[in-house]
Amino acid sequence: MLSSVPPIAIAGAIVSKLMTGLSTRMQANYSDAGNVVEQTLGAIRTVVSFHIWRNNFTESKQRHHTSYMLWSLITPVNPANTWGPLIFIFAVSATKEAWDDYNRFKLKISVSVT
Repeated sequence: MLSSVPPIAIAGAIVSKLMTGLSTRMQANYSDAGNVVEQTLGAIRTVVSFHIWRNNFTESKQRHHTSYMLWSLITPVNPANTWGPLIFIFAVSATKEAWDDYNRFKLKISVSVT
């Protein structure tokens, strides 16, 4: 039993050393990938800002279209997928609130008449 402890300790040290090396390499790879993504997004933002600047000063008719294009470049989802449900929920809540106010008004009138 005691003779198996040193090989297990050695195996544990080797695995620990290997995992540390792999972790360091993976962290360096993720750092490099993050730098590439950051540079790419910076280039995209630069191009988009020049595009917006040119459109705003040369063709003012395209302002809304340009802002929509910028919005679709910045956000990962379609704005209609975000605003549609919000407007629907607001409309349903406002309708329910109006219905409750109307029923409260009818109750108030019926109580005041009797």
